[in-house]
Amino acid sequence: IFPYVRLGCFPFKKMSWCTIESDPGVFTELLSSIGVRDVYCEEIWSLEDREVIDRLRPIFGLVFLFKYKDEGKQDDRSVAAPHVYFAKQVITNACGTQALINLLLNVTDKVDVGPELKRFMEFTEAMDPETRGHTIGSFEAIRLAHNSFARHQNFSFEEKIATEDDDVYHFIGYVPKDGMVYELDGLQKGPIEIGPYSDDWIAVANEAIQQRFSSFGGIRFNLLALCKNPLRELVDLREDLRKEKSEVPLHMEAKIEELQERLKKWNMENSRRRHNYIPFIVQLLLILSEKGALPGLIQKATEKTAEDRRRAQQREGSAKGKKRVSFGAEEAPSGPTPD
Repeated sequence: IFPYVRLGCFPFKKMSWCTIESDPGVFTELLSSIGVRDVYCEEIWSLEDREVIDRLRPIFGLVFLFKYKDEGKQDDRSVAAPHVYFAKQVITNACGTQALINLLLNVTDKVDVGPELKRFMEFTEAMDPETRGHTIGSFEAIRLAHNSFARHQNFSFEEKIATEDDDVYHFIGYVPKDGMVYELDGLQKGPIEIGPYSDDWIAVANEAIQQRFSSFGGIRFNLLALCKNPLRELVDLREDLRKEKSEVPLHMEAKIEELQERLKKWNMENSRRRHNYIPFIVQLLLILSEKGALPGLIQKATEKTAEDRRRAQQREGSAKGKKRVSFGAEEAPSGPTPD
């Protein structure tokens, strides 16, 4: 039933980094776990929807996940920009957290990144990008927060290197800094200047993302925005109004309830992600096997998987050549990611 698997109970390797799902709830909890305050992630379906973008402002940065294609060369647009914090990715599967760190350490004037990241920034400030990348790999607080989303490993899988036929995903970031929008890709040697901006840096980033999509094609990608979370400020303001015996506006109560319900929903989803379903699955398979139902179900699953792949290839083929796209993967992929 389980090829290339040895049954057992194995702890997650101490220095390994797990793949993480590109999901706003996952990234919001990850931010909170490393000490970042009053920031949450919102999935963006279109950067051209001005009403949505204006509602989410201020947006501190964008995290873009796309199906990666190794072209075997470095982007010659990389620049030396000492005022831009940039760390190379040298740790496998760390690109999601790496993209967050690269973004956050460029907006410390706008975001309370917490004591852990402040100390990390001070410690790595004089380092070159590659050394910073190695330091991220040994930064226990960040690694533990990242690996808190590791799936239970009741099985020991043989390590496999991704081939051309495998789907490989990569996270990069976009951030405004001193009048310029930068692309922060940990696989490059430095930050990439996307273009100058005056008031609206999102429009500049949108053009770069559209160009990237057109060059790679396909539809398997999504986009997350790092936004200011007003929940704590709203709760404090409500308490002040109550102490003053003033009426709390209905729209404020509704907004607080909306934000609290969203966090509650995300917490529930993350708890389910961490739950160990393996014993239940194994027992279910044993029961189905005893009843002789397993071969037929395997055949149906195999046929459905082949059909799903065929349809996905058709959709990717039809998406190529389109000039403008909306963001958001049908399902948020989690990996593998490039080294």
